[in-house]
Amino acid sequence: MSEFAGVTLTLPAVNAWPERPAPRAGPVERCVATLASVAIGSANDLRAKELMRIVPAVDAYAHDLAGLDDQELRARAEVLRPTLRHNRHNRAALAQLFAIIREIAGRAIGKRHHGVQLAAGLALLRGMVAEMEPGEGKTLTATLAASAVALAGEPVHVVTVNDYLARRDAEAMGPVYRALGLSVGLAETGQTHAERQRAYGADIVYVTNKELAFDYLRDRLAGGNKGAVRDALRPLLDASAPLRRLRGLGTAIIDEADSVLIDEARTPLIIGAEAPGNIPIADLEQALADARALHPGEDFTVWPGLRRVEIGDAALGRLVSSVGGRGGRWVIPAWRKELWRQALTALHLCLRDIDYMLRDGQIEIIDEFTGRAMPGRSWGAGLQELVAIKEGLPLAAHSIDRARLTYQRFFRRYRNLAGMTATANEVSREFWTVYGLRVARLPTHRPKRRLALPTRILPAGEKWPAIGAEIARMHALGQPVLLGTRTLAASVAASEALAERGLPHRLLNAAQDRGEAETLSRAGEAGQITIATNMAGRGADIGLGVGVAALGGLHVIISELHEARRIDRQLAGRSARHGAPGSYRMMLGLDDALALQWPLWLRNIAGQRLMLFMMRVAQFRTEWRNARLRQQLLRVEDVLDDVLAFSGPRE
Repeated sequence: MSEFAGVTLTLPAVNAWPERPAPRAGPVERCVATLASVAIGSANDLRAKELMRIVPAVDAYAHDLAGLDDQELRARAEVLRPTLRHNRHNRAALAQLFAIIREIAGRAIGKRHHGVQLAAGLALLRGMVAEMEPGEGKTLTATLAASAVALAGEPVHVVTVNDYLARRDAEAMGPVYRALGLSVGLAETGQTHAERQRAYGADIVYVTNKELAFDYLRDRLAGGNKGAVRDALRPLLDASAPLRRLRGLGTAIIDEADSVLIDEARTPLIIGAEAPGNIPIADLEQALADARALHPGEDFTVWPGLRRVEIGDAALGRLVSSVGGRGGRWVIPAWRKELWRQALTALHLCLRDIDYMLRDGQIEIIDEFTGRAMPGRSWGAGLQELVAIKEGLPLAAHSIDRARLTYQRFFRRYRNLAGMTATANEVSREFWTVYGLRVARLPTHRPKRRLALPTRILPAGEKWPAIGAEIARMHALGQPVLLGTRTLAASVAASEALAERGLPHRLLNAAQDRGEAETLSRAGEAGQITIATNMAGRGADIGLGVGVAALGGLHVIISELHEARRIDRQLAGRSARHGAPGSYRMMLGLDDALALQWPLWLRNIAGQRLMLFMMRVAQFRTEWRNARLRQQLLRVEDVLDDVLAFSGPRE
């Protein structure tokens, strides 16, 4: 208690706002982390064996708990609260609690945790990323760790990739939490400030990564960027102060952790405010006119795999000679060269229905890893405006950054961080060096029955007819097929190829993203043909229809290698879930993006195996480049903090 101006205040507890200071790593720390990551990555399978030892310990309580009623089970969990608050890693207490949660789940929702889920729950509590095969039940697994942390008295954020999954999981798992005496909240798009506050006031909150990070930024802005402790005290000292949404950054359990922490880490989250345009429209239009007068291969070179354009010296000289009399910033060599390069990028690298789509008169960037449109996202350095002019669209109001944060910096501030995904092993070293997260590769609950059919690499222009023929053959047998495409444009081309053969199908891409989970949930029914861009519908379960298992299960066709091997593996994992049969085949083309990184003469003489190897090499180079970009972004953020330190935190 404290008295100030005759008013008695009850000060919050020391941990009222849990959050770690933003970690900083110098060259020495980064070097040590990189060297340690070699050992970290090689131990992924060994950790799983140690985690599985909790299974017999949990099973030992099963008979005793089965005879208790619901109130007695809840009372048993309450007894464990003091132990968990003192040490949430107490193995005996966790084994008993896991057994209680399993018994409650069986009664409340008709699902009981199997051994792999119990081991994965322990991995989450130990601050790891649990790699579980698709269909192994990550949603149910999260209840184990979330309940243990919530009973210990710390707020828990269960993070998902879209609002549908957040609502679905909160509603599906809610009965389990409530049976334990815990409250469940859902923070989703469109809520009022009061509704969002009530959601975050719950013991366990389901929320998307985007909503969560932006709520944190809004709280920082509302609190005046004075720091976590000052912000927590602000409502007590000033009755008119806006109330915070979050209750701190205690524990986060991230579903699809590789998508959130790796793939989306390259894009900073920005809260902007309208301001006068930085580059005059006339200059942007002039730059586009200059760029359109240049000839590809002669005046400039486009490197699609590297997302780079290089202007030749002769062409640059002609452009420079034409700027006489323009004045303004055209007299600055570096500025005009960069504007020309951005104009060429807008014309030749930012492609409609691949990198962006037009909807309701607006440009919506398409995420290259998920295939989903990202409303509200925009390119910087004038590129967004150049693309709008190219498409003949009115320019939106220019904005300046009021707050900026990357997922890397945000999630590293949680006191306890863990995640789940089907594809973590390939990026286990980055999980460790950036977030301090180890990966545990867990086995499947039932033996895998997924059949990998031989890869086919087809000449340019022959891929879609060949894919259509394969789908027609399987459709005649009644076997369901899921065709995965990399881009919106490719999904449309695939749809046209199937339509020419009279094959009925469902199309799921960035332009038809509403109800994606419901669409994919039917993809395993007999005779169904589904086209999906990238990992649209990721997180939705695909069950097999009646009699489909006897036909061989769901067949997945991968029509193009993605920029990350993880995405290919995730797509293949759509088949043969829960120990059911299934198959997949890669049907690639010599005109695919990764193949185009090699010279035409080499593509023409390479055999199937050599060409696949070359495409894998191109994929590895792209993965390496993207990892470097994420690393550079993190370092740039640290440098900006140092440069702008005099003006206070940028969040």
